[in-house]
Amino acid sequence: MLIRYLILTLFIFISLPAHAENLAQSYIGLCSKHWPCSRTVKALEKERVLRFGFLFEGFHADRGCPCAKRLLEEKRVKVFRVHLVNGTCFPERGRRCQKFETFYGLRTRRAERSIVVERSRLLKKLTLAARDFTKFYHSVDKESGRSYCFVSPIIEIHFTPATRRRIILAVKKHLPVECTIVDNPLVGPCLPGYLCERHGSLAKSDIVDLDGHDMRDVNVRRYLNNNKHALMAFVWTKRFNLLSGNEKGFIEPAKRTAQPSLNDLRRGLQYGR
Repeated sequence: MLIRYLILTLFIFISLPAHAENLAQSYIGLCSKHWPCSRTVKALEKERVLRFGFLFEGFHADRGCPCAKRLLEEKRVKVFRVHLVNGTCFPERGRRCQKFETFYGLRTRRAERSIVVERSRLLKKLTLAARDFTKFYHSVDKESGRSYCFVSPIIEIHFTPATRRRIILAVKKHLPVECTIVDNPLVGPCLPGYLCERHGSLAKSDIVDLDGHDMRDVNVRRYLNNNKHALMAFVWTKRFNLLSGNEKGFIEPAKRTAQPSLNDLRRGLQYGR
């Protein structure tokens, strides 16, 4: 795993323009039908390398994600990280999972107990998400240029290391062989032998994401400088989750409509120049 990580790092940084380093855009809501795809393509029109991340489940029910496909079919180098399943929607976090989401109707501990049992139905749902992503990925035109793929099975999951390892071992058999697994726990240590992802402006890891800390409110230059050796360093704003910041209470992702403006989409790119 370490050798693969070093090779990926070498190839990706060779492909990047000198000024771009590891800056990436955390388009969490990219798969929503409300995401402004043409606006996103316009914002990225001068980028030689497209580096972005998104959530595969949560903003839509059918796991189609046409805007991600459009970006992946751009004839440029692509480096992307995808979270397969939404792990942020548990009631313990003041939220609720939608009916089409993997963890619908469950609390964290019940979900974890359901995964560790033999012939777990919940584990089968997680492997189905992996198969759906692989089907999506294989639908992308392979003549569109080189892509580097990183897959986090669950975003910000609060499961024990043993449970996360069980999930990774189950889903990786159903993922594209060229994709690299990423472990993204909400708290606690990452699993040894896998890339580690942390969130927030103080994060330091293999992959980092401002997710939860709006780039308009933090020192992005310091965050990037602290993570200059990270494989990917994502910037984020509430609009990337289709939120304006003025909402009262929790809004289910599929019902969010606060699109990022062209300025929002370009704001994060300026830190790579």
